[in-house]
Amino acid sequence: VVVSTNAPNPPTAQLLALVGNAGAHLELGGLLTSGRWTICTLSRYTSVGIGVQRSVVAGPGGWSHGHMHGRAGVARYGDNMTQVLRNGRGISSDTEWVPMCGANAGAPPANIYIGSTAVGANKTDARGRSLAPSVRAPAQGRLFVNGDTQRSDFALAEVLVWNRALTSAEMLDVQEYFAQRLDDARLYTDQVEDEPPVLSSQVPRRDIVRIDLRTQKSFYKCQVRTSDNVRLVVDGAIFWQVVDVGQMVGATSDPEGDVYSRTRSTLLQAVSNMTFQTFLSDFSQVVAIAMEENRRETFWSERGLYLQSLELTNYEAMDSRTVASLRRIIEQKTERIVRLTMQRSTSEVRSERMRADVALEDNRTALIEAQALNTRLAAETRGATLGGRMARGIAKFIEGMEPVCPDSITDRVGFYEQYVRLEAMDRSTKHLFNGNATVFLKPSTT
Repeated sequence: VVVSTNAPNPPTAQLLALVGNAGAHLELGGLLTSGRWTICTLSRYTSVGIGVQRSVVAGPGGWSHGHMHGRAGVARYGDNMTQVLRNGRGISSDTEWVPMCGANAGAPPANIYIGSTAVGANKTDARGRSLAPSVRAPAQGRLFVNGDTQRSDFALAEVLVWNRALTSAEMLDVQEYFAQRLDDARLYTDQVEDEPPVLSSQVPRRDIVRIDLRTQKSFYKCQVRTSDNVRLVVDGAIFWQVVDVGQMVGATSDPEGDVYSRTRSTLLQAVSNMTFQTFLSDFSQVVAIAMEENRRETFWSERGLYLQSLELTNYEAMDSRTVASLRRIIEQKTERIVRLTMQRSTSEVRSERMRADVALEDNRTALIEAQALNTRLAAETRGATLGGRMARGIAKFIEGMEPVCPDSITDRVGFYEQYVRLEAMDRSTKHLFNGNATVFLKPSTT
């Protein structure tokens, strides 16, 4: 059994899978030992021929999942099975990938799915009547490929097992994942283990007549994979320099190729130790980690080289799901920036309005204080004017009474008081007889 994307009779999608012939045996172990279980696989025959091909994922006692009797897209769990000859449903070619999910709970046909198609069926009696379902796991829950007499040329890309029975909706979610893998693999070879030598196209070898001791700039582009299995293509630039010509000539015939290879290896290691989310949050730390790793190594000094700096200028996702995720992240960040800008603008408007209200209230306070001061000054002025006039009148009266009472100022003041009382009585009388009031005169009894 080997891990490869190149298997005989290639289908429409090339997936990285365990590949073997009918003589290879793969023991999967006791995977279906719980009371409830679900198994989902992505597998295929790599050669055809009824009677030659048997099962791929199987178990003791004729238990099979995905393939049976040379046909793809069939399964048998005791008496519960799919249609034996597919009847036009499921897989159109016996060497095509079979995305199948099956559970030991649920009523047929919704207990077994091929893609989005429910294909479960019950065993029928001699009259073609459906019998009660009898779903069982293989003995001891044991699963294998090419065990007992069930042998086939096979490729196995996915085996997923749950210790519970998935619902139909959950099995359809798994089928959607399988479909996405197959769609991606139709666009490019899935999870290539041997990458094409980018160096041959990016850094061509050439004959050197003179050795340039100035800083050199080389470009790189390579595929990396994060710790959560997201594949990216990163590219950038490497700045390096030859510092010891003798050491360099004695150690390597291709210093630029060595620079590229070592930098690529360091980048692969740095990215593989971080998640995709960490990479997105600050991918500059990839460069920092790679540079720190290079400074601790003797690789460069042994070749008379010096790595000045490493730049990561661009990255791209390799599959459509990651591209969609990146697009959603960018849209969310853009929306958040727009909302923050709007909130900041609103806050600035409110702040300016508040400052203006404070200035207005300050001016209003100053106005009220000025009006109060003016009112007081006006009252004082009016009071001073009326008092001065009355004082002058009193002084004039007392001065005029001096010939009558030359020796007593008290008598003159008394005369003035009598004058004021008479003036008041005179005004009251005028008001009574000239107004609308009714006056009643009563004879005095005294």
